Amino acid sequence: MKLYLSMFAILLVGIIFFTQLDYLISGGRINRGTYGKNNKVLSLLFLVGVTIMLVYVAGNRYGVGSDYYAYYSAFNLNISSSFESGYVHLQNLFTADNNPFNVFTVFLSLLTVGMISASIWISGSSAYLAMYLYFTTYLYFYSMNGMRQFLAMSMITLATALTFKITRNVFIRILLLCVLTPLIANYHASVNLVLPVLIIAVLLSVAKEKVYGKIFWFGMILAILMPSINIEGILQTSLFEGFIGKYTGYLDSSLNNRLDMAHLLQMYAKLAVMGVVRVQLCAEC
Repeated sequence: MKLYLSMFAILLVGIIFFTQLDYLISGGRINRGTYGKNNKVLSLLFLVGVTIMLVYVAGNRYGVGSDYYAYYSAFNLNISSSFESGYVHLQNLFTADNNPFNVFTVFLSLLTVGMISASIWISGSSAYLAMYLYFTTYLYFYSMNGMRQFLAMSMITLATALTFKITRNVFIRILLLCVLTPLIANYHASVNLVLPVLIIAVLLSVAKEKVYGKIFWFGMILAILMPSINIEGILQTSLFEGFIGKYTGYLDSSLNNRLDMAHLLQMYAKLAVMGVVRVQLCAEC
């Protein structure tokens, strides 16, 4: 808890310092909706600084995460039978030279956090808001547990950002994601679960702005009112098992445990904090 609070304090101080400096450099003239993206040099410095902090903490951890010792044992004993081929290849690169496990965790943390940071920069999103959400929604901390899963998720995030950057054609975006997702699944098969979401995101990218608001409220109401759904029987069919392997329970548990009032309130409370700060800082826009 002390480490979390310390990192959270550093993150907030960094956001306040760089955004205020951004505001001063711009002479107080900030267009609505662009706050935090005016000075790219400051955004990049903030992003790099936070990335270094996150990589250092995650890379030098010991015994953190319920799966830590499983990965630790697999690395030291060179056991790879239950892992996907991409992860096994990365692991073998380090075991071949008798590197200690913490060197491997530093490397994985650098890849995972680095690709998330690169995705934020490539997408043109506010580095301050994006890093705030990445940290406070615990995605960063979850990556210390499911190392393979979050390595794959960071890869698909970067792939999506690059896809949106290089082309505006909806068909080409969907085609590229359909090709890249199975390749990334060589690091963790569960990444295939996000492909339908990515296709929807691509389709929504050309929708009118009002559509987003309707989807937001519909999704929130549905998540609150929707009862638990047991779809594990459907997911365990040969079709789905061949697509996402042994990770069919991920989606089922997500529908049963994540889409409830408590999780939604926690998520929106964190978003509200950043929203209030942004409104206050943009009061003179």
